[in-house]
Amino acid sequence: MKIRIDSRRLSEALTPTLCALTPKSALSVLSSVRLEADKDAGTLTLTGYDLQKGVTSTVECEVEDGGCMLIDGHRLSLIVKNLPGGLMDLESDDKFITSIKSGKSNFEISGSTGTEFPTLPALSGERYFEIKQNLLKKMLQQVLFSYAQTDDKPTLTGVYFGVDEKLLEICTCDGYRISLARRKIETDPKDAKGNPVEPELTTNFSDSFLVPGKNIAELFKLLEDSDEKIRIELARKHAIFSFADKIFFSRLLDGTYLNFHGSIPKDCRTKITVGLGEITRAVERAGLLTEEKIKTPMRFTLTEDELELKCSSAQGRTREVVGVEVEGDKAALGFNHRYLLDALRGAAISQDEKIEMRLNTKLNGLLIKSTKADTDDDEYLYLVLPVVLNN
Repeated sequence: MKIRIDSRRLSEALTPTLCALTPKSALSVLSSVRLEADKDAGTLTLTGYDLQKGVTSTVECEVEDGGCMLIDGHRLSLIVKNLPGGLMDLESDDKFITSIKSGKSNFEISGSTGTEFPTLPALSGERYFEIKQNLLKKMLQQVLFSYAQTDDKPTLTGVYFGVDEKLLEICTCDGYRISLARRKIETDPKDAKGNPVEPELTTNFSDSFLVPGKNIAELFKLLEDSDEKIRIELARKHAIFSFADKIFFSRLLDGTYLNFHGSIPKDCRTKITVGLGEITRAVERAGLLTEEKIKTPMRFTLTEDELELKCSSAQGRTREVVGVEVEGDKAALGFNHRYLLDALRGAAISQDEKIEMRLNTKLNGLLIKSTKADTDDDEYLYLVLPVVLNN
């Protein structure tokens, strides 16, 4: 293989593949990036794959001799980032000893044959939907913090995607809270003047699938605040996310996901309307004296027009009072302040000035939703379960 390429562009193409490598793996192939130079196309394709998730990235370059090889991804990235810049030459011999030259800098590192690389899954599927990158990024940001971190209930370690001809839902749950982002699918959208516009979201299938949360967290890092579409295809065992010059793919999780629709309370004994910024800052301050190791609860006491937040720990005591609008019964519950704060910050992504907090019974927990629409049309919903108060 022998190519000439701009070092900055190579670094940009290489960086996404690093998230699919396992640096400390006993199998060196799982810490390697596959480089494939195509002389006819004038491209270099880089692929990282750890058997659970993978990324391919393609960049244009001058190809004198095509070929395929493996090279340690993190080592290559470190070298390329520290080159003086401009064009660089990369050349490997028949033993895959690879020379990297740029200006007066010259490196030689060992590679291996590309035939050792694991077989990639088919990176296409007949069922797909398309969504603008910035919208997908927003929806993931609103839910990604609450998938389960342990394997006690394996399906809860995943991110749920449900799509039909009317609605896209993305949900996470760790057993103590539910985070749900929703978006309507418009087949013939129009702007404020009634002119046709490109839809944010289109689909050709109705289905649901479950992707490991850790893999989606890596995908999130690759998404940009762009109106460009990302195509999400569903194969038998994989989900494939194609955008710009990159393809991110992940295995699917098996199993039946939590019936979160049935877990979200439909009835409401108490409805609270409150300024989102005000309640968020109050929870942040009230949580300053909580102790994470012993999970100090935050006491949540509701009167006719005030919400009192109190927390006591070995570090001291704190009390915050927020003015609210209340319809229905008074209440007193305890919450993990971090879970409550995560939900409030997730709601803030939609830039709402006010939110509704709804209570049915102490066991049902606290439902947080937008004040802009009915429940079925909300962009987000959060359910935070209560914790036991000792006194």
